[in-house]
Amino acid sequence: MQVHHYVAWFIVLTVPLSVGVVFAVESLKGRLRVWVALCVTPIAVLVSGVATFVLVARCVDSYEIVVAAKKLLTTSELETLSGRWFCPAAYRFQRDGRGECIAIIGGRAGIGCG
Repeated sequence: MQVHHYVAWFIVLTVPLSVGVVFAVESLKGRLRVWVALCVTPIAVLVSGVATFVLVARCVDSYEIVVAAKKLLTTSELETLSGRWFCPAAYRFQRDGRGECIAIIGGRAGIGCG
């Protein structure tokens, strides 16, 4: 495993646990009723865990694409490399005047949009 995979797993594990701790502390302080905390905490932990996992998995793939792009593309192609949104699943670049893209294909980063 590469370092960014360890960071990703750390985030995936700590965010839901932090949400659970916050709900537990709030119920102990009396700001949240115990029965509400018991009902809402598992749902909040599950939702935050799923959302975090999806986001982190996408960012890990995006990072792997950028690393592969540095190996697969020329300097002029790298200058035109662009992605949309946060942690894009594919990056576009210009090669010989044509628009191309680099994405995760079959578990590895490669030229083409899959």
